Amino acid sequence: METGDGPAHAATCADFWRLTGRLPNMHVAPEVDAERFMRLFVTRMIKLANG
Repeated sequence: METGDGPAHAATCADFWRLTGRLPNMHVAPEVDAERFMRLFVTRMIKLANG
């Protein structure tokens, strides 16, 4: 999320070509196991709700 002034203000920007010279600061999951994710997510939400 770009927080500075300028044409990209409030936009999510990716520097695919590393033009800014900054170090990468995110991870991308090109594939996911949706069923496993939902099982883990629901389990954690139930634990959170129950304290």
